[in-house]
Amino acid sequence: MKILLTGALAYDGLGSEPVRQDVLIDGERIVAVGQNLPKDGAKVWDVSGLSLSPGFIDAHSHNDWCAVSDDPIPGFEPFIQQGITSFVTGNCGASAAGFEKDSPYLSEVGGGTFSLDDAFKPYGSVEQFFERTHKKTPCNLGLLIGHNTARASVAGSANRPLTEDEMQRMMGLLEDGLKQGACGISLGLMYSPGLYAPPGGAESCRRALPQVRPPAYRASKGGIQGVHGL
Repeated sequence: MKILLTGALAYDGLGSEPVRQDVLIDGERIVAVGQNLPKDGAKVWDVSGLSLSPGFIDAHSHNDWCAVSDDPIPGFEPFIQQGITSFVTGNCGASAAGFEKDSPYLSEVGGGTFSLDDAFKPYGSVEQFFERTHKKTPCNLGLLIGHNTARASVAGSANRPLTEDEMQRMMGLLEDGLKQGACGISLGLMYSPGLYAPPGGAESCRRALPQVRPPAYRASKGGIQGVHGL
């Protein structure tokens, strides 16, 4: 289905002055922007007097937990109504993917703030997260893989350093998540179980992100590291 929006004051998102022009949408894609575009069989919506811009990006979101629910639409609707169409999710160390699916600690993944529904528990990997959410989520998602999620799945909320085996398993989850499409790693050092990571624990996670440098959320060759700490 084609829709032609006419008469809007359009902002390009690059800082330029807005220009009154038309926008042609074909299915899920914007295919043309300009003045006096031909109808070309499109349904015309006159939006004169309104402003039009690219969708906004929410760079600190937990909507990955909405995305894995049976019906994610209600969780996204309030954001869409505010013009937000893209999300960086998995923040504060708590992602809805990147855990051992057979872990005995699944009830502790999410740190008590978020929880996995029964339909999601057979999954666990970032790859499976995107497979599950791609078609039913109405917005664009980028996922940070949560240190707390990975740690909780190998050792629960234990207030102690990880054993060598647990550390290797946790690092394996983080590295696999990056290979499978996560855009970075998030740390929540004020939340359980990230709170119990010893000094240097954050540095261990950074080894999975070559060339990442502070401050938090700086994009680099290796990905993004988001830190929510004390």
